[in-house]
Amino acid sequence: MSRFKRCEYTIVNVEDIPWQWCYSAEELQSILNDICKGQKLERVLVGLYGYLESLRHDTNLLDLSYFGGGAYLVFENVIVDLIIHAEAMIEYRILKPSQVQLHETKDYPPSDVFSSDAYQYDLKNQFKLKYAGCCVTEVIVPKTNVYPFDLSGFDEEKATSAEKRNDLPSGIHFHLDNGVNLCLNGSDIEYFYVELRE
Repeated sequence: MSRFKRCEYTIVNVEDIPWQWCYSAEELQSILNDICKGQKLERVLVGLYGYLESLRHDTNLLDLSYFGGGAYLVFENVIVDLIIHAEAMIEYRILKPSQVQLHETKDYPPSDVFSSDAYQYDLKNQFKLKYAGCCVTEVIVPKTNVYPFDLSGFDEEKATSAEKRNDLPSGIHFHLDNGVNLCLNGSDIEYFYVELRE
């Protein structure tokens, strides 16, 4: 990986916990508020390979389109693991800290960086606005009424039913007590980006 410089990244080892597809924005919003509201957000990790190849970096935005929509949100007492494949297509799992091992290092990206989800980049090194150490005051899951494509494991019957109710999730927004919103957004055609907004 000589074309990349040395960088700080985190190696993540996770127990084999099943993922869940979300077919209701309202339900996911309720779950995340129950789990995250009042919790201190410590870290946001995204795939190192996506960070290295992303063509759109900004002081408060990282475009990870086409590089996978995964993110670990590390709170005091829980870790929320997300995959936003596209708008309306979100998988999630709720992890205990004991189920996840995080090891920080600074080195050249490993040779298997593009074939492994174990290597993650901490967005505190990217974003200007502060989120680390701030508490979640509310979680909002915006709604949409269309999913963009079929995907293995995605239940089209449940998704079609949710379409009719305009209850598919288009992204997830974490409102923090310092006035900053952490937004994880999807769109059609594998579009995924993370943004901090005031």
